[in-house]
Amino acid sequence: MNKIRITKQFSFETGHALYGYDGKCKNVHGHSYKLNVTVIGTPITDTSNVKYGMVIDFGDLKRIVKSEIVDKFDHATVFNKNTPHIELARELESRDHSVILVDYQPTSENMVVDFAEKIKRQLPANIQLFSLKLQETETSFAEWFASDQAPRHNKSPNPEGGVKRELNYFFSNKRVFYNSAINTSSFFPKNVFRKKLYIYITQVFYEHPAR
Repeated sequence: MNKIRITKQFSFETGHALYGYDGKCKNVHGHSYKLNVTVIGTPITDTSNVKYGMVIDFGDLKRIVKSEIVDKFDHATVFNKNTPHIELARELESRDHSVILVDYQPTSENMVVDFAEKIKRQLPANIQLFSLKLQETETSFAEWFASDQAPRHNKSPNPEGGVKRELNYFFSNKRVFYNSAINTSSFFPKNVFRKKLYIYITQVFYEHPAR
């Protein structure tokens, strides 16, 4: 069955301030944010389902994003609660202003990560959040992709795995192998693992003098 991505766009007005920043954005200011929410799933094939042919009803997606993001952030001011801006936030709250306190610097980059977590928690089990695009100006935006968050396989040599087996194989002629490994640059891949391989070969060579 085909996987389909669908996107819905949202907009909201939000203020923030970046404490410690070395530019104008250290001051309280605002943006007309635009948020693109893309989810992925399989269209419903049950002809008796009122949502037949849909991945998710745009209305349902709208309800989730409005309740989690738009209704809360629209015409609110976001501050990092771990900075002295907390005092300003309290003052604004006392004057009946809408304030949101977060535990991160409220840049577009951090906000889009926060939004992704909020939206994912509310999506149906058969729907996955594919990406978010948070645009703060006409020329500046931050993007979040689920594929970028997936755990990556560690391709570094594993002393308990392939590298160790290969070394043990050559222990019958360890002197030739050791000298070849150390003196032949082509033995080592030209990357961050070269030093690790050198150290491991050296350790194994001296830890197994009887072989």
